[in-house]
Amino acid sequence: MAYFYPWYYKAVGLEVKEETAILADDINFKPNLAYFLQVKLVSEKGQLMAYPIKGNGSGDLASLVKTDAFIQLPSDKIEFKKGEFFPILKYR
Repeated sequence: MAYFYPWYYKAVGLEVKEETAILADDINFKPNLAYFLQVKLVSEKGQLMAYPIKGNGSGDLASLVKTDAFIQLPSDKIEFKKGEFFPILKYR
């Protein structure tokens, strides 16, 4: 999804504005990889908040029922603090 939608939108000539959300909880992720964290999006006081949802890895498709998007955490750090903005990929 993270790679398909950008390709698809470009292929059909759609321009999509990147959206961001505020991380609602601290997260640690040690591997030197981009992390697409499953989140529930909630609008609070005019801000889009991303609440992490615990899953059992990338193969846990059942946990997607509880989520609205992925928040993209970059590979250049391992600690992500509550209140930081990151790009999101909505699927609802």
